[in-house]
Amino acid sequence: MHAAGRSLSDVVQIQAYLIDKTDAAGFNRVYREFFRAPYPVPATVVVDLLSTDIRLEIMATAVV
Repeated sequence: MHAAGRSLSDVVQIQAYLIDKTDAAGFNRVYREFFRAPYPVPATVVVDLLSTDIRLEIMATAVV
């Protein structure tokens, strides 16, 4: 993002995909550390993946 001349303040939406709903509280805590009001619109989805080492995937949308 920085290579494109953008920062986290340009993010308007975050989509987070968790494989375990118990990770949601930790995600929300870290989300509040990186973003400030007005917060990007969050969409958090818990997905059921049987075999993966990935616990979290994030997609961000920024306005230029």
